[in-house]
Amino acid sequence: MDLGVYVGGTAVPGLSGPYSQKSSYQVFEPQQDIGGHPALIAMTDDARPQGDCQIAIGASNTQEISVEGLLKTGADRSPDMSNPCPRIRAVAEAVIATIKAGK
Repeated sequence: MDLGVYVGGTAVPGLSGPYSQKSSYQVFEPQQDIGGHPALIAMTDDARPQGDCQIAIGASNTQEISVEGLLKTGADRSPDMSNPCPRIRAVAEAVIATIKAGK
């Protein structure tokens, strides 16, 4: 799995940015909170069938944490390839737990 975690600084308007641009996303699905923070799946293209998922987490009113994962294809194809978001959510939960623990 290829994985990226991105933290937006104070210039990023938390999740209000994606919500204000909702119509520009092909996939826009609010999710249950992650570690007490609002979360959503927001993707300009629906690449979930190809093993890609991106979850945005509102860390504060001015910061967003984005976790994106792309599962392996080919001979090493992941068994959950067509539904990658639960695995990416587990990574996002670990990221938030680690940040809260100060590690």
